[in-house]
Amino acid sequence: MSQQLEDEVPKRLAELLAVAQGRVKVERQPNLRGAKRGHVDLIAYIGNTIFVVEFKTQGDAASVAMAARRTRQFAEQLKKKATPLVAVPYMGEVGQRLCDEAGVCWLDLSGNAHLFGPPGLRVRIEGKPNL
Repeated sequence: MSQQLEDEVPKRLAELLAVAQGRVKVERQPNLRGAKRGHVDLIAYIGNTIFVVEFKTQGDAASVAMAARRTRQFAEQLKKKATPLVAVPYMGEVGQRLCDEAGVCWLDLSGNAHLFGPPGLRVRIEGKPNL
């Protein structure tokens, strides 16, 4: 499932932002130098927008909360403005609320998403069933 998320998230971002898939540049498993900086699963560059992405194979509260925290921390440490994003197979209401409260974007493979970031970027799609 993790590999599926890694393959699908850049495609979903391209669809949601109405850009050609070739315009999504991906850095897989990036690391920041330094003892406490850690890593995330992917960084997606789309024009001037940078998404710091953490994948979770389940959308349960604990997994989503941990991923939201990790992406926020990583995004804050980048020198450029970055938008944290949690990706799961299906994001339930609790996970959505946790991401919203943390100020973190999310998307799922069922087609639901809440993306926000630089001025002019706001996408919200909800109500699609768990595939």
